[in-house]
Amino acid sequence: MKQGYIKLFRAIQDNHFWLVDPFSRGQAWVDMLMLANHKDGFIYVRGNKVAVKRGQLGWSVKRLSERWKWSRGKVQRFLNDLENEQQIEQQKNTISSLITIKNYEKYQEQRTADRTTDGQQTDTNKNGKNITYPTGKSETLNLWDVGKGMGLNPAVIGKQIKSAGEEKVAQVIADMAVKRPAEPTQYFIAATTKKKRGAVC
Repeated sequence: MKQGYIKLFRAIQDNHFWLVDPFSRGQAWVDMLMLANHKDGFIYVRGNKVAVKRGQLGWSVKRLSERWKWSRGKVQRFLNDLENEQQIEQQKNTISSLITIKNYEKYQEQRTADRTTDGQQTDTNKNGKNITYPTGKSETLNLWDVGKGMGLNPAVIGKQIKSAGEEKVAQVIADMAVKRPAEPTQYFIAATTKKKRGAVC
């Protein structure tokens, strides 16, 4: 059994070559490891708040099938194989689907803080923003945790915060929590880079 680690930056998930073709089973497994929450957080599913712990994915079979370009049946068979091999545990109810990566810590390098795209350390607990959802509900949320639960890469969130500001990013993430777009990264980038109408150049 080979030992040791390589550093695989999560931004690879936004690379054209990562998503252009249907995934292999190995690629799908690595993708799950990168999609898993790096710390406890939560997501919203049809207006319901669902806790997603470190090492868990709040992704449905439907969303994974769209991401991996597989049929839903193939995704479910793959997940069942992983569960039979004691690699994951599936938890389903009428509201959400959670996937727990067993032995998640074995795949992680222990770090005390996340890093932004500049390499500077940042305390993700300080990114709580009070926003109002399209439903009218207000809540303080952690942009990084909620965004990660939707499949957004922390590097992409950080970049858009710098260009569009925290208030805009928080509002877009709140909107996504209700709409649950099929392509979250593309939706997020487009929504946070829209120019204001009537702007004078």
